[in-house]
Formats: sequence, structure tokens, C-alpha cells
Amino acid sequence: MSILLNSPTRLATRERPVNEELCEHAAQLPDAQEILGPTIDTPATWQLAAWNVGETISAPVVARWRSLMDKSADAPLELHPGLLLCDAQGHVGSKRLDLLSETTSAGAVTRLAIFEEKAIRLPFFPRFPKLPALRGVRLVGRHVAGGNRNDSYDGFVSELSDYLASNSPARDAILIEDLETDHPLWQALVANDDLRVLAIGTPQPRWRLQLADSAEAYWSSFSSKRRYNFRRMQRLLAHTWKVIEETADVESFLSDAVAISEQSWQGKRLGTRVRNDDATIAQFRRLAELGALRCYLMHSDGVPAAFAIGTQWQGTYQLEEIGFDPRFADLSPGTVLMLEMLDDLHSRRRAACLDFGFGDGAYKRQFGNHETASGSLLVVSRRARPSALASLHGLGRWLESNARRIAEHAGIKPLLRRLYRRGNPLMDRDGTTRSEKC
Repeated sequence: MSILLNSPTRLATRERPVNEELCEHAAQLPDAQEILGPTIDTPATWQLAAWNVGETISAPVVARWRSLMDKSADAPLELHPGLLLCDAQGHVGSKRLDLLSETTSAGAVTRLAIFEEKAIRLPFFPRFPKLPALRGVRLVGRHVAGGNRNDSYDGFVSELSDYLASNSPARDAILIEDLETDHPLWQALVANDDLRVLAIGTPQPRWRLQLADSAEAYWSSFSSKRRYNFRRMQRLLAHTWKVIEETADVESFLSDAVAISEQSWQGKRLGTRVRNDDATIAQFRRLAELGALRCYLMHSDGVPAAFAIGTQWQGTYQLEEIGFDPRFADLSPGTVLMLEMLDDLHSRRRAACLDFGFGDGAYKRQFGNHETASGSLLVVSRRARPSALASLHGLGRWLESNARRIAEHAGIKPLLRRLYRRGNPLMDRDGTTRSEKC
């Protein structure tokens, strides 16, 4: 089954109206109702379809797609058609997407999973070249649109085996990134004996903050001494800050964020994770048009000192990146910006939850109040080549685990960590950075 999608570039949104011209030349699609029809309370089964995204789009398809997202309590922003279907220039791009949909006997879709092609290269051992690429796909947005967290995923997981067995085209693996270990999808995957499921790395803590009714109520949960220290930090660092939510502010914000990121030890050693190229600018502008962009920038004496990149969607603020200029490190600019952010998140366009994202961190533990764990899973085909690569990856993981255990037993793990971060002036003797302690 193939669907063609209309240009141009913008979609109507729930939070902020934008250009409605996307669907002005709607295609005549007899299967549009079948794919994204009205929800009907009848028994549902999972079905697989290929979706070739082309030059035209159907208005009913987009409307039903958005409606399906609205019904899901945790529908990922990445699944929004205004983001998923656009290329770097903001036009509806040409790509292949695979859809796995839960469809009622009447032809209505109740849940939808979208897979996008992705070459997957598994690591073997640190500092070694990665293994040859798998012809894979990733589950867009980590989740399934529609339904709710309590729905069963057994039928969905069973269909993944048939999906990997398909030869048109052949798929070696399915990557599901940053999925929480207590999510029903994780539980269904690891419990299924018919699939080969690998954990990519070790699940890491994931911190969230369930926001209070007001900023005052939230800060009252800290001791008076801690609140005093927070206020003192804000006084010592002369600063101004602003929220970036509009398209007009995107380019200058990214320019300042890149300048800050390049000064950090991570940027100098690992390369900056923030870009201000045309594709990134276009993506941030689309987020702003959807009403989802919510970034922060702080200056000190007119110099960009710290930034935070994030989005807000369906009541959740997702913090993607936070960074500061190390020249201001002694004044805790990252913490100061976080204090301003938390006041703002409680008082304006109040979010219900702040998700600090994958991985642990001292500032996450300090400001968060709910901890889970998340990690990435790889569902691997049982064909010979992907199975062999998965086995090599498993061997490398075993070797790395034993090397770490030996280093820890010998007491040289902190030394190895310091050697890795050699040249970082913000590193303390215990191998942690001051930013991690803020």
C-alpha cells in the first residue's frame, strides 16, 4: 500500500495556528480511511504497510494522523507529521516509511508505529572500529501513537518477527532508542522468546521533575540553607536570560549556543553536539511553528554564558541539552540558568513534568523528584549476517565488562577516567567535572 503526500511545508497545530496550505491539493486516496480512519470500538489486529512519501498529501490523512496523536497521552513530538515528513528545507521530503498499525475490523486505526530507515553500526570494543552496518530501521519517537501506556504490546511485538522476515526490502534490525525499562513495550520485548533482543549499553537512570502547583511550593521542598545558596548563586552571577520560542529568534540562539558548546571540554574533545546549519535552523523553526520550541539563553555582561535546548509538548518539557561557557564555571552558570528555567516552567505555560532525559547527573538528582531507568533495545533478524554481527557485539560487551571490573578491582578506574579527560581544566581529582557537581 502506498500513499502520496502533498506539499508545501506547514501543518496546523493544536497550540499555535500556522499555514493551512499543506493540504490544498489533496490527493484522491481510497485507502486513506483504512489507514487513519475514525476510532471504532471493535477488535483490532496489527497490520504492516509501506508508505512512500512523495509530492502530494491527503488532508484527511494528516487530520486523522494528528487526531490519533492527540488521543495518546504520551505521543512523541517526533511523530508529528509537521516534523517527520519535512526535509532539511522544510518541504515534504521523499522517503520510505514503514507503518505497523493496529486496525479494527471496520478498518479504523487505533494505534500506529512508524519505522524509518537507518544504518545501524554496533560497537565491538572501545576505541575499536565499529562493526559493519546493519540494514536497519528505527522506531520513530520510541513509542507508538494512540492508545495509552496500559495497553498490551504483545500483538505489536509478535508482528515485529514477521516484519524482520519480510524481504521487500530485507530488514536486519529494529532500533528502539531511549525506552524506559518499566514501559510495557520494553517488558513485552524482553519477554518474547521468538525475537532476538539486545540491550545496547546498560540502562541508565532517567530523572523527571513532577512540577508543583507553583514555584513557591516547589522551592519549599528544599531546605532553607539550600534555598539561600540558590539565591546567592543568582546574586553573584550578574546575568540576564530569555526564552526562545519564536522562529525569528532561532538563528541567533543557535549561533550563541554553538559558541558556548565549542568552549566546553566536551566540545573540544568530542565535538559540539549543537549545530547551526541550515537543517538544524529549519528544524527549530518548525518546532517554533508547532508551538513546541522552548529554549533558554543566559548572558553575563553581554556575553553568552549558558543555554538550554528543550521542547514542550502535551504538558511535558523535554530537556535535550544544557551547557555553559567554562570561563564562568566558578559562578555555576548552569545551575543559575536551571533556577531561572524552573521558575519559568512553573509560572508561564506551566508544564506538568520536566524530563531530564537519558543518563544520570548531579543536577538531575538535585532538581528531579522521580527516577526510572531507560535504555536502547535492538531487535535483530535471525538471518546469518545480522546474527553474526550481533554475536560479535555481545562478545565485545563481555570483554568490556570484564575489563572494567578488572580496572575497578585494581583501583585504576578513576585514573583511566582522568586520562580520558586529560586537558580538561574543570576536572577534579575524583574524575568528575565541576559541571557534574553543580
